[in-house]
Amino acid sequence: MDVDDGFYAENATYRSWTDHRLTFAVGSAANGGKGFRRPQRAAAFAVLSHLDAEPATPATVVMPTGTGKTDTLISIIIAGLFRRTLIVVPSDALRTQITGKLQGLATLRAIGAVCEQLTAPTVHVVDGADAAKALEAIARSNVVVTTAAALVQLVQDELTAFLALFSHMIVDEAHHVAAASWDRIARTFGAKPRLYFTATPFRLDEQRLGGKIVFNYPLRQAQDDGYFQKIEFHPVREYRKSHADRAIATQAIALLRADLEQSLDHLLIARASSITKAKEL
Repeated sequence: MDVDDGFYAENATYRSWTDHRLTFAVGSAANGGKGFRRPQRAAAFAVLSHLDAEPATPATVVMPTGTGKTDTLISIIIAGLFRRTLIVVPSDALRTQITGKLQGLATLRAIGAVCEQLTAPTVHVVDGADAAKALEAIARSNVVVTTAAALVQLVQDELTAFLALFSHMIVDEAHHVAAASWDRIARTFGAKPRLYFTATPFRLDEQRLGGKIVFNYPLRQAQDDGYFQKIEFHPVREYRKSHADRAIATQAIALLRADLEQSLDHLLIARASSITKAKEL
């Protein structure tokens, strides 16, 4: 991407990204396995090409959870020389996770994508309205991480002033973004570049995310490429709907106990369609 000369002069981190460019080598036997996965590099190249050709059109990247989506979006920020990036996530837990990945760039350094001279971004975390109003701190940062819920607390003038500070917006786990809270944010951000990263191009309300899908790495391909272990299918037969959840839970817990008895450090995760359903489970 083109270098912003003014920002280059005033921001040391941006200057380090320009002078010590991120490299997109793919891990192989020749380099000891240090490098990106092929779908990570393909997604990054697709996004950077899209930003050159159609920067005003929102771009969607579809990658299954567990294929390196977070490190892909971080690499795009650095390689694309984004001046100041707003990352919107759906939960406090994901906000903490992605902030940790940004601070120090441990994974990108481990795979040899960035050198020691390349500086990790200065990150500002928005965990409420007050942090979103700290415009001077935001102006000193390279990346701001927030939830949509934190931004909807701002009145329109505050939201406009906040979003004016950013050159790019990235929405991670974009299918979790609710239309009611998202439309106002997107409309205020305007025609500046927006990227959606998601495991599915459909929101939880079953509506499409919008934007142009520039890269789609299907789950089947990820399985064929060896990024997921073989999936075991264990059927549960229970024809009474009121008993189905208990039957599934009983089978799942039995499998977990069998794994634990083999000294496997496994966890059991249950997905639900709503908070109410999760509490029932």
